[in-house]
Amino acid sequence: MKLSITVLLFVLSSVSQAALYNSDYEASHIRLIERSLLQECGLGGLANQTSSQVTTIGNDQIVDLLYTTVLSVRTGHDQSDNNQQVVEIKTKYINAYDFSTGNWGSYVLEDIKCEQ
Repeated sequence: MKLSITVLLFVLSSVSQAALYNSDYEASHIRLIERSLLQECGLGGLANQTSSQVTTIGNDQIVDLLYTTVLSVRTGHDQSDNNQQVVEIKTKYINAYDFSTGNWGSYVLEDIKCEQ
């Protein structure tokens, strides 16, 4: 019983480590980045974020937003381990109907680079 509780707490704390703090991104955009960071890089514990946004208007006057987010991720699990890893994530906001939320506009992952 104690082992199952310990394992459950470890899993919950590991999942919650991938969190994007102090970001002005929309909640759905943050969830996409956090999910991608865990799935593609297996990382959590974000330290720093820099970002840029490019607006493109296509021939049909549809506006797409391209985001480049650079994260400095602390990869250690304790206070004394100070390893940092840089992750570059490219996402795109497309002006299309999102069936999962029932709203117009959705964020998609374009590219992710997990570098040490």
